[in-house]
Amino acid sequence: EFDKVVFSGELNKVHGPVQTQFGYHLLEITSRT
Repeated sequence: EFDKVVFSGELNKVHGPVQTQFGYHLLEITSRT
């Protein structure tokens, strides 16, 4: 799920919560290169 959000989530928005093996995270995608 983390990869899906990082690589296809809408830019300049906060996504989540996303669960990983380390816990829950909120992700803000500001740009992609």
